[in-house]
Amino acid sequence: MEENIIDLLKRNIGVEEIFKTAFKSGDLEVELNSSKIKEAVKLLKQEGYNHIITIIPVEEDGFIKLIYFLERNGSLAALKIRVPCDNPIVDTVSDVFKTAESFEREARDLYGVNFKNLKADRIIAPDNWPEKPVMKRT
Repeated sequence: MEENIIDLLKRNIGVEEIFKTAFKSGDLEVELNSSKIKEAVKLLKQEGYNHIITIIPVEEDGFIKLIYFLERNGSLAALKIRVPCDNPIVDTVSDVFKTAESFEREARDLYGVNFKNLKADRIIAPDNWPEKPVMKRT
């Protein structure tokens, strides 16, 4: 069944937009172009991944990796994208999963990720906190 999901993603998003896929213990991992994250999340939701568990930002080598964890009947899907640290912009998925809003707001407060069309205010950091407080200073 997961192979069908990968085929579905490749058909709808484009083979060239998906960099890596894997299955580990029944869980799906997909690395894809950041411009396709909303499409991928929508497709997985249509396929029964109806719960977003979290979005985890990780700083690495001039990029911020965002890992979106979705769940379906006990199985996980991890969608991984990378955005440059100097211009971290990505589409919001809070219009697909309302609960994603708090995860996106946290990533914005702590890592400076700009989620396009995310309307909410800061969630963790007060307005007078420095921008990107957990980022390495290089």
